[in-house]
This record gives sequence, structure tokens and C-alpha cells, in this order.
Amino acid sequence: MKKLSIAFLLLIILTSFLMTSCNNTADDTSPNAVRVERPVEETAFSAREAEDDELPEMNYNGAEFHILARDRDDFKEEIGVELKQSEEVVSNAIFNRNKEVEERFGVKLVATHVATPYNDIKKTVKAGLNTYDLYVDHVINACGIATDGVFYAIDELEYVNIEKPWYMKSATDAISVGGKSFFLAGDFCLSLYKFTYCMYYNKNMLAKYPDVENPHTVVKEGRWTIDYVNNLVKDFYFDLNGNGHSDPDDQFGFASDWHSAVVTYNYALDNPVMKMDNDGIPQLSYNTPKMANIVQKVYELFHENPGSFTGTWGATDAPRHDGRVFLWNALFSSSAGLRDADFEFGIVPYPKYDEDQEGYYTMVDGAHSIMAVPMTADAERASIIVEALNAESYKKVIPAYYETDLKIKGARGDEEAAEILDMISKGVKFDFGYVYNSGGGVGQLISQIIAGGNANFASAYDKAERAAIKHYNRVIEKYQDLM
Repeated sequence: MKKLSIAFLLLIILTSFLMTSCNNTADDTSPNAVRVERPVEETAFSAREAEDDELPEMNYNGAEFHILARDRDDFKEEIGVELKQSEEVVSNAIFNRNKEVEERFGVKLVATHVATPYNDIKKTVKAGLNTYDLYVDHVINACGIATDGVFYAIDELEYVNIEKPWYMKSATDAISVGGKSFFLAGDFCLSLYKFTYCMYYNKNMLAKYPDVENPHTVVKEGRWTIDYVNNLVKDFYFDLNGNGHSDPDDQFGFASDWHSAVVTYNYALDNPVMKMDNDGIPQLSYNTPKMANIVQKVYELFHENPGSFTGTWGATDAPRHDGRVFLWNALFSSSAGLRDADFEFGIVPYPKYDEDQEGYYTMVDGAHSIMAVPMTADAERASIIVEALNAESYKKVIPAYYETDLKIKGARGDEEAAEILDMISKGVKFDFGYVYNSGGGVGQLISQIIAGGNANFASAYDKAERAAIKHYNRVIEKYQDLM
């Protein structure tokens, strides 16, 4: 009986203790307080889930939705039909996007990956075959066949709303004639983000030069210009191997290849190849006094600056990855190759032309994907599924890539990177003259000049202008024939 009374008393004491503890809040300073978990603070991307895609309720009863795309691992992952649920954040987000769309509309996504999708789409559409519902390909290859009349115009796709935030409307507008466009640059195409050009800087090297300003600070204050960069990197050169001349084993202030990384200066310094006139017709706008100055400044950075090390594809990989370069041009996706590096790095935009330039600009490398709907597809169904895929990418995939792959894994969790990355993404420029550049044309003229080791823009442009005008006029006339 005594044992029972003691047990009962202990039960009362314990119950009283628990009731008192449960009434405590997370702000209670008592050592016995129960910590009540507060709601998780919303992230910058939380509001995306509430964005209404305004699509109707439809059920296609398990119908297959066929996507034609490139046969390369990164583009296979972009489509993601073969992916399984996993712990890899971005891949899992792509898997969940596809699952969400399939279950919501009763479709089965099917992907066909081939080496030359532009040839396959032309053949099937010209043959009148409804083989594919969506075409996703290299932007330059895709635009090259638009004038063959194989795609629906965007305004013929009822449920596609180009004003929605999951589309880069500036791209659709740029790749148009008289307001007529056949292409969508949307968040379904993750390569639009991965292939955006930016600059990286080595934080460990910065720490060894106390008189050098943090590039992040200079960017925020609007002083990050091509002249500033040229002056910045010249004093970083050091002859590490002591052989008396510059070679890949030395230390450098700047590194870059001579190719698309150079073309990006057209846009970073705000002198595109073509601009739209009042009727929405692209017009050559490249040959300006400013462009001649741009070429001269870029030439000085690449060839005359003692702190620079530049060359063809891959030439600068070793010094960059070994931590022997302070500043270099690269893509967002290049951060993946730096995750195991022995140095910390930061990300900044390409420089401005001068401090009066309104913003920081860049471009996406021409290898990125773009979407079009074949003329033989069911336009209504295709427009619904395409809209849903892009909307769900906006809500699920881009936040996963931006916050995890890029901001955290790539930038080592550096909080200052978030604002800079937003700035770079918002400054992306598209250009009819670049996308429809013919082989050796003016769309890549600055790259040819710099790779050739000279700075004579006027002479190079004079040689290319006549062929460029003829080429662009032919493309524009073909667009107008489709109106």
C-alpha cells in the first residue's frame, strides 16, 4: 500500500511538471522550459508556390507527351524524364516537377534524345507526322529552322502566357520579327541559368593584398567598370617558376578564353549587334564609335595587361583551378568544378562600360536550350503542358538550383553572393544578331578580333558588313513570309 501511494505521488509530481513545462514558450529563460519550434522563416522563393498558372482542369487519361531534345547527359537531366527520386536536390526537384505535371493532367512524359534534334523535327513536321509535342534544342540550331515554318507562333499557343515570371520575355522579344516569335525561353530550360556568364574571384588571394578592394563592394557601389578591372589585375602577376617569362605555371590577375567569354563583352558593355526599330524589325546597330572603344579596352585586358593570361578553350584551366588566378570569366555552372578547390571564391558580374551605364549586363552562352511547339502537335494540349512544366520549374527547380547548387554549394554559403547572383540574372541580354549569326559573321566578330591578337574593329567590320546585311535581311524576309 505504501509503495502504491509513493508511485501515485510521483505520478502527480511528474504530471504537474509536464503541464508547467508545456506552458513555457521558446522565449522562457527557465532551464526547464520546453522550446516551442517557431515557424520557419520564408525564403526569397516561398511566394513562388502561390503564383497561379491559370490553367484549366484537364485530364488526358494517360496520353503520352513526347519531347525531343539533345542527347547529352546535362540536357537529359534538364528534361529529367529518366530521373528517379533521390537525395540530390536539383535532380529531385526536376523529378517532382515532372511527377506533378503528369499527375495533374493525366499525361506521361516521354523524352527522345538524339544528336541532331533540329533535323528530326524538320523531317517529322514536313512529313505531317504528330511525333513530338515539344521541341527543346540549342538556341542557335533551333532558330536556324524557324523560317522553315515548322513551329507554332507563340500567340497561337492559347495557354502560354509570356508575361508570366517563368519565361524570359526579353529572349522571346529579341528573337522575333515584327512581334512574331516561335520560341520560349522558360524555366524548364535550366541551361538558361547554368550557361549565364559571370566572373569569379579568388578570396584567398584577395586576403594577401590588403590594399585591393573587395570586388563585391566595388560592384555594389557601381564602380566595377572595364577600366577598373584593367587597372586592378595588372599587379597580380608573379613569376612563380622564376624562368623570366609568363607561362601557365605563374600567378595572374585575370584569365579567360577567347571565345564566348569575349562575345559577352558586347552585352556587358552595352553594344549589341542588333536592336529593334519602332516596327519590331531587327536592325544592325553594331558599328559605333563606342564599339571601337570596347574592342580596344578588351584587347588591352586580354593582350597588353601584364596580369592577364588568356587563350583558347581550356588554356587557362590549370592556373584557375590551382588558385593562381585572381579574377576570371566563366559560367554559373563553372562553380561545380570549384567545389573541391583549396580556396574560397566569390562571384561578380562582368564590368560596365563606365559608371554612367545603368546596370550590369551579361549574356547566356549560345549552347543553352530553347523551346518550340511543332506545327503538327495538338496546340491546346501542348500549350497547357508547356505552361505547366515551366511554372513548376519556376516553383521547384530554379529555387533548388539557385539556393543549393549555386548559392550554397558553389559560393560556399557566402551570403553576399545572393544579391550579386540576382543582379547578374536580371541583367541577361539576348540579341537577334547573335542568335542568327552566320558562320564567321558579326555576331562573334569581337571574339575573332581578340583571338587574332589585334584591335582594329573598323577594318574587321568593313570586311564583314556586306555579308552580314545580306544574311540578316534574308532571315528577316523569311520571317515576314510566315506572317
